Amino acid sequence: MGSIARTISNQIGTDGKLNAAGLDLADNFAFTGTVSGVGKIGQVVATSNAMSTTYITSTSPVAISGFSVTITPTSASSKIYVHATFSATQDGYNNGTLSFCQIFRGGTQIKSIVAGGDTGNGDYGHAVVLSAYDSPATTSAVTYNIYAQVQNSSSQFRPTGNSDTITAWEILP
Repeated sequence: MGSIARTISNQIGTDGKLNAAGLDLADNFAFTGTVSGVGKIGQVVATSNAMSTTYITSTSPVAISGFSVTITPTSASSKIYVHATFSATQDGYNNGTLSFCQIFRGGTQIKSIVAGGDTGNGDYGHAVVLSAYDSPATTSAVTYNIYAQVQNSSSQFRPTGNSDTITAWEILP
C-alpha cells in the first residue's frame, strides 16, 4: 500500500469515517503508481492561479491567457473530465449584456455556458464554474483552454485572477 493510502487508512475512525484533521496532504502531488479497472482515475493534472487579468471585449471566443491545463492520456480510449473555477467581473454598459465562457481542446469547443451578465450599475462580479467530459481519442498531450467572449463589443469581461483553478482528470477505460 502506498504511503498516502497507508496514511489515510490510519486516519479512519471506528465509525468508518475519515478523520481529516490528522492528515497532512500537500496542495500539489504527483501520482506515481498504477491504477487498473474500468472508470478509475489514471491521473490528475491541475493549474492554479494562472489566469491573466486582460480584459476581453471580443464577440468571438478568445483564449484567456495563461489559463489552461495539459494532460497526456495513457490510453486512446480514456475520457478526460475538465473542471475550471474562476472569478470575473463584467461591465456591459447596458442592462442584461451577457458574457460566455467555453472549454476548448485545441481548436474544438467542447463546452459553452453563459458566464453572467451586467446589471447596468457598473461592474458585476461572477463566480464561474465550467466543466466538460471529453473523449480526445489520443495518447498525445492534450491542452484544454478556457475562452471567453461578450455579447456586444461595448462590454468588458475581466478575469480577476483570484483563486483560479483548472483541473483535468483522466478516466481510464
